[in-house]
Amino acid sequence: MFDLRGAWVSPHYLHDHINLQTASIDDRVAVFEDRMRGYFTTPSRLLGNIYENSIILILLAVLSCIELIEVLNTGESSRSRSPEYFKSGFRRVFKPQPPSHVTSEVFEGHLDRMLDAVYVQVRCGLMHVGTTRSRVLISKELKAPAMINYSPAEDRAESIIINPNWCLIALDVYLSEYCRDLRNHANEDLRARFDRGWLALREEG
Repeated sequence: MFDLRGAWVSPHYLHDHINLQTASIDDRVAVFEDRMRGYFTTPSRLLGNIYENSIILILLAVLSCIELIEVLNTGESSRSRSPEYFKSGFRRVFKPQPPSHVTSEVFEGHLDRMLDAVYVQVRCGLMHVGTTRSRVLISKELKAPAMINYSPAEDRAESIIINPNWCLIALDVYLSEYCRDLRNHANEDLRARFDRGWLALREEG
């Protein structure tokens, strides 16, 4: 059997410090946050500061976290349910809001179809072909994570504008709030779902 002594379970924790097989929920939360910060958000921010053309890598790093976050929030595996979990996670992390001229009711009525387009055009483009697909525009000027130009008449997203840096900011804010809430032992259901999601991920591996 492989000796795990000296093996890293996250950027700052060794297996000697935290055995993930027997770890408490609090220890698992610590490892989760350390992985998210150490492997995704902090390197993305540093890369963005030194390399102007890093925006696709930043977007890839951010969107790689979305499905994981939803698994931990629901406490269930996303196996064969990736589109559903990505769209729910996108809502949770980025909190899409209607433009001023559209009512919340109308916006919600079309949001799932808009997120279908985000899944195919952005997430699947990045994961399967290494870049976003034809209806996606990358903008450093947009003052939001994303904006979707949607045609209700055609029930189609005409274009999706993404600012990867704002996506990174939104993910950072979400992680801070989520990990704070997970450490609050009064949030029993949230902590139990996190633990079930963690175990579901381990069983898949």
